[in-house]
Amino acid sequence: MSEIKKEELLKPSKWIRLLFMVVYSLIIEIIALPLILILIFLQFLFHLIAGSPNNQIKNITNWLIGFLTESFEYLTYKTEQKPFPFDQDDEVERNDDIDEVISESTDNSTSEEESTTSN
Repeated sequence: MSEIKKEELLKPSKWIRLLFMVVYSLIIEIIALPLILILIFLQFLFHLIAGSPNNQIKNITNWLIGFLTESFEYLTYKTEQKPFPFDQDDEVERNDDIDEVISESTDNSTSEEESTTSN
């Protein structure tokens, strides 16, 4: 068996990861699992009463399943990528979406200004 290196034990990144792992474990235990049970029951009621599942609940459960998948992958060391809300890839995507909305709104406002100016 190899010798334990003191430098490895004192690396802050390892202790920060432990903190994130505890936080994600608590989120899953306290929030995500009870929320899934509630969504399952609500979806059953919609199916029972309306005859078909509710699409908004489907969207929420799809997002929640994705969050749980990312969390379990992080907790089991399959990936180093932190799940939502600490993932950096989503920040880039969200910023791109914001830029698109801003450019669309400025395009629309200039079009409106041109139409009012010509009248």
